[in-house]
Amino acid sequence: MRPSSFVFLGALGLGGGGCIAEIHEERLFGAPRTVVESKSETIEERRVDESNQGSSACRDVTVIYPMVRDVTVQRYFADDAQDRNFALAVLLGMGVGFLEYGTNQAACSAKTGACPDFAPVTAAEVALLALSAIPLGFIGYNAIRVQDRRTFEYVTPKWTPGPWVPCREPK
Repeated sequence: MRPSSFVFLGALGLGGGGCIAEIHEERLFGAPRTVVESKSETIEERRVDESNQGSSACRDVTVIYPMVRDVTVQRYFADDAQDRNFALAVLLGMGVGFLEYGTNQAACSAKTGACPDFAPVTAAEVALLALSAIPLGFIGYNAIRVQDRRTFEYVTPKWTPGPWVPCREPK
């Protein structure tokens, strides 16, 4: 078989291989918490109390901001692309081994039965070895993409209202 045939067969195998894996992710949220920069402010909220002839009612509202929560992003493979990438890399690597074995056996002397220590490397072996690097690269790329990560996100400020009371008149 010509080396170009091996390249074609290897490229055909890559087309049916796994390549880039589909990844699903889940986001796990922690409880809201304050940070070092958080501040607490008390503001006065007013409203017109219709039940008490239009008088004003007030309450103090304590607001704590900014608030954050921890987020853990868990990722996992949704398909078997990594398995196919691994299988393709192994098959191509085994092909290199078989070609090397065949080249070594072909170099053996039929009369003496002596075989050389090292057989010359053929173009087909180099091509298969180069093709096996492609699924190995995708295995590494997918492994990096699927890593979990931790981060935080801002949430709405904590809002603690007090009881409604009649408003004090300003002095």
